[in-house]
Amino acid sequence: DARPDPRVIALLEGGCRWLDTEARMHGGTDFASLPEPAREEIAHIAAASAPVTGQHMFFELTWRGAVRHYYARPEVWPSLGYDGPPQPRGFPNADRKP
Repeated sequence: DARPDPRVIALLEGGCRWLDTEARMHGGTDFASLPEPAREEIAHIAAASAPVTGQHMFFELTWRGAVRHYYARPEVWPSLGYDGPPQPRGFPNADRKP
């Protein structure tokens, strides 16, 4: 099912509102307007919050998504020493005995 999950949408919207509220408490107008150190501090607050809180669930959802999408990009693999999956290039000598 490719339809968006309303619960995920609500979590993302609530998380973005939380980021902007935290940003105002750090002197910004919104999260995007803050300098990187302040944004990182807010991310640490979310990550360290109790697992049942909305900000923690928002952090986990966005963190996992970012990591998944980042490491799925072939241009990142060389920096990890990863040559990529064997397929679709295949195993060129698979027809020969070891």
